[in-house]
Amino acid sequence: MRGIRYMLLGLVGLLWGVDACHAGNLSLVWSEWETSAVRRQGPKEAEGVLMYFHGRSSRDLTKDPILTLFVEMANVANWDILRINRHPYVDCEDMDEDILQVVASVVEQARRDGYRKVVVGGGSGGGWLALRAAALPGVDAAIGLGPGTAYGRSELSRTRDVLAGDLALAQAKRVAIFLFEGDLLEDLEERRAVAFRRALDNSASSYLIVDHPPDLRGHQAIGSGRLVRRYRDCLLQLIRDAELPAGETLCSRTTGYAAGDDIGFPGSGRSPTLSPDHNPALLPYRGRWQGDDDWGSYLILEAVAVESNMIEFAAGWSDAIGSGRPTRMGSLFFQLDEHDGSIIYRHNGGASGMSARLESATELEVTMRIPDQNGQIVMRRILLSRRVDDTAVSRPAEAVE
Repeated sequence: MRGIRYMLLGLVGLLWGVDACHAGNLSLVWSEWETSAVRRQGPKEAEGVLMYFHGRSSRDLTKDPILTLFVEMANVANWDILRINRHPYVDCEDMDEDILQVVASVVEQARRDGYRKVVVGGGSGGGWLALRAAALPGVDAAIGLGPGTAYGRSELSRTRDVLAGDLALAQAKRVAIFLFEGDLLEDLEERRAVAFRRALDNSASSYLIVDHPPDLRGHQAIGSGRLVRRYRDCLLQLIRDAELPAGETLCSRTTGYAAGDDIGFPGSGRSPTLSPDHNPALLPYRGRWQGDDDWGSYLILEAVAVESNMIEFAAGWSDAIGSGRPTRMGSLFFQLDEHDGSIIYRHNGGASGMSARLESATELEVTMRIPDQNGQIVMRRILLSRRVDDTAVSRPAEAVE
């Protein structure tokens, strides 16, 4: 919730924060180590440093939480995080060149201090600055989530071309850009991805453009746990793989949460056993089903056995990103409700459990009844898809089904 609240405030800042910006004292642009979300280790112990750009707003965002994707990446990759803070008074596009001069000096200092890798990243207005910083010497990688700094059709066209011009000059060897369907920043006849791809093709960078990924809609997607689940490992691979050639690279859809690696639940692909008296109404539930929600929780159900009125699933569950709750694996036994064709699992015969209903041959809606901290039952819904084993990849949006 905090990540999405932060994003919405940043969006408001994009709409009217520019008018509040003035040429001003560059002491209002400063760097500060993040020590609450990650432990600072210093250049000798850390594998690198992530320089984080917060969004743009009419209010002070310097203490707001860092977008979860960057926290997760830093924790896995063993990076320190250095915030690049800007007071709203000077935080606008007219001051970008001055801000980037400050960033350039911070990058130089990080290199002198001994950091082996320098990554810049941010979302919204911070993503815009991070991608512009890809042209600075000493930056190894740049990541921009929903990057932008202004709205309005003419402004969107202009800023698209400004950013594309910077990307063509990128010195960073790795660049990643995420663009989301339904984001007002995408309200253009020519998709921004087209211009950014053309620019990066003229650079020496290996780059990833995730253009309108499925189930990640609107500007708020930059703070989604689903985004973290699907793309954290892919981004880390992009940044860490020293052998990648220049040009566009792709993200596999079969990595991360979908494989269940973090809970020790790889796909088996085996067919369930069928008892002689199995109920044919249960057969459409066969297969491996998996899905996630906006918070990054995910569920996997794989049919193991079908009997007269019951189906057994091997099940795996991972809670929301950052919840700190353990992952779980086990067997769940669902009974067929012959009245409506749904299947029902009751935990120890009580009120908590799950029910599942086929929405189509490839979609299964699961309703979970989970006790909260006060013992009250809360409902959570998650849509699962039947897994299809293929080598599908995240391609430009015009090629995505």
